[in-house]
Amino acid sequence: MMVAGCAALPSNLTTTVETRVAVEPRPKLASAQLLDYLLEVRGMQARDLATEKDIVRAEFMRGKSEFSRMKLAMLLAVSPSTTASTEDAELVSLLAPLTYGMATTHTATDLMALATLMQSFVQDRKKLREQLKDSQARTQTTRRDEVNSLTEARILRSKVEELENQLAALKSIERSVSVKGEARTISPPLPR
Repeated sequence: MMVAGCAALPSNLTTTVETRVAVEPRPKLASAQLLDYLLEVRGMQARDLATEKDIVRAEFMRGKSEFSRMKLAMLLAVSPSTTASTEDAELVSLLAPLTYGMATTHTATDLMALATLMQSFVQDRKKLREQLKDSQARTQTTRRDEVNSLTEARILRSKVEELENQLAALKSIERSVSVKGEARTISPPLPR
């Protein structure tokens, strides 16, 4: 009997079950956040960048988290500075805990590759600065040598001119002596 009752139901009646799965967006990795931050600060003026550096340095000193450590390191890496070697040393010391496997959190593990990349960037920048300094020193030496060579050339030129004048004077004396000698041999001796 039950079977007959089911047959009486219309066939166009269907039930739809809608399943909704709540998918939370994956949180952005710390390294991706820092790269976005780097793009943001690269466009800052020097004064704004210095202010930002002071703010981030204070933030790092308060918490000393891996994220604030990398944030400060990135600011030091992109900021124009007159104390580059000091900032490079600070940058290396900031990156050391992350690059030498002293990571203590998941965030630090995420930042290790970025810190290693930045450390190699700092080393390359240091080498380039040293090469630039050497090149500038060689250029100054070359310029000084050129100036010395020009001075020596002027001195030699004046000595050559002086010697040419002395030679001309000697030739003139020789000509006058030889002319007087020829005049004596041509004229007959005077009677006595």
